[in-house]
Amino acid sequence: MTSDNKAGDSPGAPRTPNAPANGSSAKTSPSLSRTLIASDPCGNADRATRTVSAGISGKPLTCNDIAPPPATPRQDSGRRSDHPLNHHAHAANCAAESSDALKPWRILGFGKHPEIGEKVQARLRGAGLAATVIVITDDEAGDTRLIQELGDTEYDGVVIGSFINGQDPELPPTELTALWFNRILNIIHTHAPTAKIILVRNPGDALHAVDRVLG
Repeated sequence: MTSDNKAGDSPGAPRTPNAPANGSSAKTSPSLSRTLIASDPCGNADRATRTVSAGISGKPLTCNDIAPPPATPRQDSGRRSDHPLNHHAHAANCAAESSDALKPWRILGFGKHPEIGEKVQARLRGAGLAATVIVITDDEAGDTRLIQELGDTEYDGVVIGSFINGQDPELPPTELTALWFNRILNIIHTHAPTAKIILVRNPGDALHAVDRVLG
């Protein structure tokens, strides 16, 4: 009785070689990861970025659409112009310049009290100003005197005393001084339209007030 023996069933007979472990048959398709890598060489991170961007803008992006991170600015070894120390130095220079003598501005000042007017005039002239301080009254004669002074010289600034302008905390304005002050403002506006109006809070403030307005 005979039996059909297959190759390798008996000792000494050759066996059919095993198929390679990693081999792929014609019926096996590439894995999903290989398919994604082949279709999108940019990588998972870039693909996710393009997916989010496409959802926002409605336009699909490519690898070239992903901009590189901005370059870090080079640190300047020198001191920057906006450094706080530079601001302090600039302020110190400005303060030093303002402490110098004022320009020879032509100043007309007036008030109600003669003794105060003389002291203010001396102080302004001592600072290098071409100053004239007069006394006026709250009447037609006072208005005429003021108009005459404004017509004789082209003044850079007109200083109005604190009693008239109502800026002195110890001498609050009244209805009469308010009317006087308003009338004086119109006179200056008409007869010296280019002059700066300078209001002082007290006699000792006259020089600082000129510096504030005319510098």
